[in-house]
Amino acid sequence: MGMNRCDQDIFSSAPVRPGFEELLADYVGSMDDAVARLQAAHRGGNGEEVESEVHRMAGSLGLYGYAEVERSFRQVLAALRQGQSPADLDAELRGLEQVLQRIRARP
Repeated sequence: MGMNRCDQDIFSSAPVRPGFEELLADYVGSMDDAVARLQAAHRGGNGEEVESEVHRMAGSLGLYGYAEVERSFRQVLAALRQGQSPADLDAELRGLEQVLQRIRARP
């Protein structure tokens, strides 16, 4: 589901604006919580919670300039909305979790 492109582009491409770097740093700092929420929903197999978390992350990633990562999240979101279960999308969800962890590890 396009994870190769996503893996290659984990840095924000948002234009620099006054105060943006601080907001971006706070956002990246909150990534541990985002990963934990997505993992808990995924491991629990709750499709509604997974969909909610993937939707939330797609929106915030887009706001912070992670366009490629946002696209990957939106692809998974579309698959969930078309009836695929978290189990059907296990590899894709694990990939999204790894990308979030890589964003969090950003220096």
